[in-house]
Amino acid sequence: MNKLCVVIHRMVKRGKKTCNLEGKEPPVTYTRQVVYGLEDVPPWYATFAFGFQQFLASFGSIISAEIIIGIKMCMSFNTVLMGRLISTGFLICGIATFLQSTFGCRLPIIQGSGGFFVAVVTILDLKGPCPIVMPGNATQAELDSADDEWRNRMLEISGAILLASFVQVVLGSIGCIGMVLRYVGPMTITPTVALTGMKVVPIAVTMCGDHWGIAAMTIGLIILTSQYLASFDIPIPAYNSQKRLYIGRAQIFQLFPIIIAIITTWIFCAILTVADVFPDDPSNPAYNARTDIKYDDIVATPWLEAPYPGQWGTPYVTVGTFLGVITGVLASVLDSIGDYYACARVCSAPKPPNHAVNRGILVEGIACIFAGAWGVGLGMTSYSDCIGNIGLTRVGSRTVAQVTGVVMIILAFFAKVGALFSTVPYPIFGGALPMVFAVGLSNLQFIDLNSTRNLLVVGFSISGGFGIPLWLSKHPHAIQTGSSELDSILTICFVNDVFVGGMIGFFLDNTIPGTLEERGMLKWLEAADENDPTLSSIKGYDLPFGMNYIRRSTLWRYLPFSPTFKGFPWNKNSVIQSKDENADIHFDVHDERDDQSI
Repeated sequence: MNKLCVVIHRMVKRGKKTCNLEGKEPPVTYTRQVVYGLEDVPPWYATFAFGFQQFLASFGSIISAEIIIGIKMCMSFNTVLMGRLISTGFLICGIATFLQSTFGCRLPIIQGSGGFFVAVVTILDLKGPCPIVMPGNATQAELDSADDEWRNRMLEISGAILLASFVQVVLGSIGCIGMVLRYVGPMTITPTVALTGMKVVPIAVTMCGDHWGIAAMTIGLIILTSQYLASFDIPIPAYNSQKRLYIGRAQIFQLFPIIIAIITTWIFCAILTVADVFPDDPSNPAYNARTDIKYDDIVATPWLEAPYPGQWGTPYVTVGTFLGVITGVLASVLDSIGDYYACARVCSAPKPPNHAVNRGILVEGIACIFAGAWGVGLGMTSYSDCIGNIGLTRVGSRTVAQVTGVVMIILAFFAKVGALFSTVPYPIFGGALPMVFAVGLSNLQFIDLNSTRNLLVVGFSISGGFGIPLWLSKHPHAIQTGSSELDSILTICFVNDVFVGGMIGFFLDNTIPGTLEERGMLKWLEAADENDPTLSSIKGYDLPFGMNYIRRSTLWRYLPFSPTFKGFPWNKNSVIQSKDENADIHFDVHDERDDQSI
């Protein structure tokens, strides 16, 4: 029977394995929902195209974050500075993406600002408005004052990020994150990922609002190619193993919906710009749909430019800013954990084990050190946007993420090329921003949705994570403890929707009585079990090299970020289990599954 199952599984390949093993129903059925899985390596030309598509899909989010930070840093009066900031952002995002997909959690997740963004923007807002400088009409004294202001802000934020990054490195190194994971279930991950997806909605709406027609065209093309035309095979020339030319067929629309939509709409906007269809009045929002508004910036941008550590000066640390950035670290860690789980799901891969999560947080901390040293103005964490892109394109290959990182690094040095891509109108980016909200809600399949307990936890965590930051954004001085530094820290914490929603879900799910089955923890474990025979061929969370030495070494078994880590001695005999069917939850029973216990 087992051999028959293997034969059928190989014949179906991308389908579902449903054969009974020894006459019993398998605990979990595994459906491969991607064309290229985590361990798959597409042909080199397809890999480059997929990586470039992921770059284009992430381009708008990265450049938007850097532009907003540049404005908050009081750098907007100098377009050359803004260009250098954007190039530096791409360099660090590229390095972080390559390190994360190669040595970190080893999932195809693009790295960006994430939870740091809200914290840093809040800190900069508390510093007051920027000096008003009119380019071309400013006096030298005004220019010097503006230069001192942005430099002080950048160096202070960079110093805080540098110091806070070491805290994140320590959290990942000593295994604190892995120990907490046993308390993390679907009702903690759901609000975290869902609120992360909701966070991009205001950005997308703002971009689309410049020209809803162009945004609608982008959205329509993505829906048309990824859904209605997904099954159409397109004839393409190819070579076989004998190097003979033949006509093959590929589902191009399914694999490249984003790149097709962006480039097609970009060309369309260029044609309308040449034809003077779009207004030439900068006060008109539709003016932002033109492709020639940054022509002077492209001409002024050098072909080659190399960002380097300390390019803005020597960072320094203040206590208030450091404590504020620490809240960004905590939010980004919570954000990343949710992203790891969500990305594994859309890639049809097992849940990342504790050591992979620890290693992912560790690598993100190292990337944040780079961000502080180079002066990006933001820390690095997982970008949730790419998870929606993987679900849309069905390409979950780790190699694609590595190529995306390399593309970002190269474009960071070729400043002229990066400036050219900045001519893509914002309405196109707004239409291309994926909605991660649905990925977060997909985790609700594990829980009992007929339980009022679960509905209360999910409802309060999502609504609280959305409502509390919204109220505080309108009442920024509502928190009054008598200490200005404590007020700032609490404000930065509670304006971060991901942090608030995740903590509410975490607290309620682990304190309100409920059985494991009701909470969805049993199905969560089964779907995540790496020992499931249908997932046994996926070893994607091992390090890319040196595994023979690591398996032989005794020392590596005690390192929380090592693939051979089995848990701490005082924590070996712990797994989640209920006392009885209607009792509360406690942690006291041995689980013999390697490092998959929660």
